[in-house]
Amino acid sequence: MGCGLKIAAGLAHSGLGDSLLAAARILHGDKLVTFLRTWREDLRHELAENKCGCLPSRQPVLLASISESFPNIEVLLLYVRPLVSPLDTIHEGRAWISQNICMRQMAELCERTFSWGGTMEIIVKFINIVWDGVCFRQLLEVCQFTTFHKPY
Repeated sequence: MGCGLKIAAGLAHSGLGDSLLAAARILHGDKLVTFLRTWREDLRHELAENKCGCLPSRQPVLLASISESFPNIEVLLLYVRPLVSPLDTIHEGRAWISQNICMRQMAELCERTFSWGGTMEIIVKFINIVWDGVCFRQLLEVCQFTTFHKPY
């Protein structure tokens, strides 16, 4: 709470986001927990002092809201290592497909969840972000899970 776009962008430019991403990619278990303690202190220090000069100003109110459980490790790892198909269904070029995609429901979900704007803005986002994945998924359905081979 209280961290708007300018503050979030400033913190990202300070290098804190890059270090968090790198650690979440390579560290596991207690090593990640230990890293996060140090990272939180770095975050608090940046909010208090604005040493990098990337924030609009010092943020003592936001500083006070940083809890010992921030960021939630489970949520962090879902962003860093998203599971897009169950691991036991990915084998030799095959992908798991559970059901048909309802684009209308997906658009409504995106409108509610991501604040992408109205109909035209959502269409543009779908073309730029979603379309390739939907086409690939449809192609897999047509091929009925056939393994794709490299051409000779």
